[in-house]
Amino acid sequence: MISRKLLVVTLTTLLLTSCIKSPLIDRTYYNYFPFEVGKSWTYLLNDTDTVTISIVGDTLLGEDTMLIFENYDGTRTYLFSTSSAFYSLEDTSIVGPNGEDIKLEDRIFILLYEKPFVVGNAWDDFYSNVVPVGEDTFWINHSRTGEVLGLGDVETPAGSFENVYSIRILDSREIGGPDGIGHVFTIKDVYFAPDIGMVKELISVNVKDSSSSGVTDTTFTTKLELLR
Repeated sequence: MISRKLLVVTLTTLLLTSCIKSPLIDRTYYNYFPFEVGKSWTYLLNDTDTVTISIVGDTLLGEDTMLIFENYDGTRTYLFSTSSAFYSLEDTSIVGPNGEDIKLEDRIFILLYEKPFVVGNAWDDFYSNVVPVGEDTFWINHSRTGEVLGLGDVETPAGSFENVYSIRILDSREIGGPDGIGHVFTIKDVYFAPDIGMVKELISVNVKDSSSSGVTDTTFTTKLELLR
């Protein structure tokens, strides 16, 4: 007969073993955000060009750290991390009727990723602002949603990666003024591998402007795949 103590130990061992093999638990053992100053990633852009994204600096915000990413096109992205999420720093401005700089988002943090990743988990954030300039009014509505779509394998030029989380980010920025409305809608599918970070990114951007001079509607896409 199996003793009560031995039975408890056996059941506990089986439970721990099954948990460790579970993808939901595995996420706590992997670092999907291996971010530190000096780290860089090399990607294949649209199957033709080789580009690099680097972390070029950081700065303290209270007890947390904001990382500065330099993108392949020369722009910079600022990510502010807490224990439960990453936020991006937004600083949107437009040119006013007299050539002045009008700040619609002045160093505003908007939720980008919730941590840790769990398939099916979703989040959202929203910011709006109205700026009067003389007799005119300018405004912005900025919304963002994110969702963890799945966990699986991904092939890139750098090789095959397992336990990759796929994340979809929907970002909508609507900017209005006396001359019309502009709308930038972005669909971003991002793939994170353990101990690597982003191994693939698919971006589709639709830009629509309506003004007294007419309507323009443009869509462009970008693909990044880890090269090394």
